[in-house]
Amino acid sequence: MPTDDLKRLMEAIPLPDELRERSRAGIAAAALERELSAGRRGRRALAIVAALLALFVLSAVIANHDRVWAALRKTFQFSPGTGIVSEEETPSERYVLKKPIVLDVGEGKITITGILSDREMTYITMAGERSPRMESLELVNEQGEVFDIPRSMSTWTAGEWTASFWLKGKLDLKGAIRLRLPLQPAREVEARLEQAAAVAGYAELGKTATVNGLSLTAIADRVSDRARISLVSPPQSSFRIDSYGIITSARYGSNEPLIVKDDAGTSLGLSFVRGMSAPQSEFYFPLTDRPGASYTMSIPEISVVYPDEVTVKLPAVTSEKLNKTFEIAGYPVTITKTERTKPGSLRIYTDLHTEGRPDSMLYNLGIDRGSTAKLNERTWAVEYMEFEVEPDAKSVTVTFTRPTAALRGPWTFAWTADEIQP
Repeated sequence: MPTDDLKRLMEAIPLPDELRERSRAGIAAAALERELSAGRRGRRALAIVAALLALFVLSAVIANHDRVWAALRKTFQFSPGTGIVSEEETPSERYVLKKPIVLDVGEGKITITGILSDREMTYITMAGERSPRMESLELVNEQGEVFDIPRSMSTWTAGEWTASFWLKGKLDLKGAIRLRLPLQPAREVEARLEQAAAVAGYAELGKTATVNGLSLTAIADRVSDRARISLVSPPQSSFRIDSYGIITSARYGSNEPLIVKDDAGTSLGLSFVRGMSAPQSEFYFPLTDRPGASYTMSIPEISVVYPDEVTVKLPAVTSEKLNKTFEIAGYPVTITKTERTKPGSLRIYTDLHTEGRPDSMLYNLGIDRGSTAKLNERTWAVEYMEFEVEPDAKSVTVTFTRPTAALRGPWTFAWTADEIQP
């Protein structure tokens, strides 16, 4: 068998990348860059090459066992209340708050939703209703050391707020700790941090469902008389999840929200504490004491946003039959016509081809300037956009951004009462 054929044969054997160079060296040494005759001599040479290859692979595996094993195996740790799943080659010493803490504050309340502390940082999330916001807080560890944790981010409305507190570096936080909140009067609350469990994959974190290539994991636990569900999904390179449909339907105007039913078919009311992470990924539903109870959750569709952008040159005058089509994030978009509604304003009519794909639907687009939009009353997809242009402009260059689509399911999950434990 010619040397080139031997090389092609050995290239076809699947090997870890870091071992492939060693195997190539073994093949080259055995072949000696010369042709081998057919028949028994060729078969004997092939056997020698295979033996040499096995020897090289075996010695490489023995010499690099720890490094190769680490490359083949990942560990995942979930931090409740934060929405964070940490993926590493070896599990970290990572401590988390397993259950939320609720404090009554005057006529309102503050919920400490999550605490995560590892070798790189300490991160705390909380939410308030009709209660004052804070610029920082203090943590006291079991040894009595005090750490000041500044606020890193916050959002608020008239009656609600959410905030995160973050400090870089490793703090000795585990077991019993105390949080000091600078309220009037000051409040101190005890908390217990437990080491985060390390698992081999998302499917070990909770119930997992995959539809149209998108995998979702629902982590269930019990908080008092309610089930807490945390939704997580492996990071995607082509899009980010914008909505699971917990607060409202995933797609604006859709009548298909996330729903939970008991075994009698009764829809259960959902509640949630607003979190800092986007999308909202955690919610609660009531549990019954009835023996043998079970629960089913269905997520009919998920809204996702793609990072794709497309720049298109359009007429800045009325053009009734333009029908200019381009593609963004794999979806076709047709600008059917343009219309000058007034001297300084241009309206562009869009066809997002909402009926074209059974598994997903593009329904929204942004552009690189201020605009208004009208939605189709049946599909709730963008029907036209209007924006300012120069009164004497004959053409305009528009960059379309943030294509947003609904990925259709349903993703379905089921639990017995025994599977939802504290």
